[in-house]
Amino acid sequence: MPNTLAHLGFGGLLTRTAIPQADIKWVYLGIVLPDVPWILRRLGHVVLPNSSFFDLRLYAIVQSSLLFCCCLAGALAVWSKQPWRTFAILILGSLLHLLLDATQTKWGNGVHLFAPLSWEQINFGWYWPEEIPTLLLTAFGLAYVIFMLWKAPINHRDLQVPQGRTLVAGVLCLSLYLATPPLFFSGPEAADNHSIQTLKEMEIRAGKAVEVDRGLLIVRGDKRLLTTFTGEELVLQGNGGSSSGVVSVKGIFTDPATVEVIDIYEHVGRLRDLPSYFGLGLVAFIWAWAIYARFSSRGLGKGNSS
Repeated sequence: MPNTLAHLGFGGLLTRTAIPQADIKWVYLGIVLPDVPWILRRLGHVVLPNSSFFDLRLYAIVQSSLLFCCCLAGALAVWSKQPWRTFAILILGSLLHLLLDATQTKWGNGVHLFAPLSWEQINFGWYWPEEIPTLLLTAFGLAYVIFMLWKAPINHRDLQVPQGRTLVAGVLCLSLYLATPPLFFSGPEAADNHSIQTLKEMEIRAGKAVEVDRGLLIVRGDKRLLTTFTGEELVLQGNGGSSSGVVSVKGIFTDPATVEVIDIYEHVGRLRDLPSYFGLGLVAFIWAWAIYARFSSRGLGKGNSS
């Protein structure tokens, strides 16, 4: 997927074009909502080291769908004094994030706009992360966030503590977001999203196709080992992948532990990490400032007088 900085520029411009008065903190929050499950998945492996890699990935796949982004948007929008308008901003940002994700090539990966009606992954595959479109989007994203920090002051006075029916609605949306994903696990698994079903069924892998997005390739002499998201090492046979690094692979299992490579793409290190950390850090900083300004004794007083 494109890095967070690219998303902030692309999604921020289009959201503010559609809703010119949208506050930038809500705009940016909506844009990062589809990434929240993947951040939580990484934390899950640390906090729950014995948890199933497959279940955590299925959890993230379901939660990152547009439907579940709507649930999270509902849980967050109630903290705004204009919840319906804010809900629309958050959903638009999430939709633009998913659409931009779908433009980038990701083997065995994609987005879900129509779940739970369909768990087929949508991926247009127009360009790789290291190619010029991603670099241009990243440069634009950096310019955009700097420009908006100067041009668009952050409004902290629209924040509120939800009460009554608004609070109930927010809790209901958050409960749906956190508790119901396991009810949908069978959908993405049956569709073999991220090759989960193929990787789970070790005994009957032989002859099945597998696609791995951004796996770690380790070259040890004449042996090439591909590490999947579960930590399993698969032996690669065929052409490509002459040096260790991050790769995407299409192949066929010849036995439970060996993959015949059909195609392989070598990524350039972790090019997307730094712009993503910067973008996420910026969003966190904006929200930390807004919450402090609104709910500190001084900010709360200003909010009550508005």
